[in-house]
Amino acid sequence: MHWCSAAAIVATASIGQVGLEWQVAGFGDFSSRPGETDMLMRNGTTGAFEVYNIGDNAITSAASMGAVGLAWTVAGFGDFSSNSGETDMLLRNSNSGAFEAPPWVRSDWSGRLPASAISAVIPMKPTC
Repeated sequence: MHWCSAAAIVATASIGQVGLEWQVAGFGDFSSRPGETDMLMRNGTTGAFEVYNIGDNAITSAASMGAVGLAWTVAGFGDFSSNSGETDMLLRNSNSGAFEAPPWVRSDWSGRLPASAISAVIPMKPTC
């Protein structure tokens, strides 16, 4: 973490360390713990997702969310389920153009990526 003041970094804090095969996929409220931001990471080799709960400038816990095929890429984050205070992930299949918003199980921090219904298939090339 870096804190900036008048265009200068004035302090930093290390929040932890994970292997280089993991890339940051995004940030949001995946655990519904008030006042804490979660970091979603994806393993570039296996397609596995893990959520790291961050509080007081440290990784306080981690949970495996399961894996999806490498053809599925993170398209973005938002509130697709209408559950207040929770962040949902939108995935897109780079082969078919399909979008999925996997349902997250948040209440007991045992969230997994279950088989989810395809939300929509958008053609890879416009047909205008």
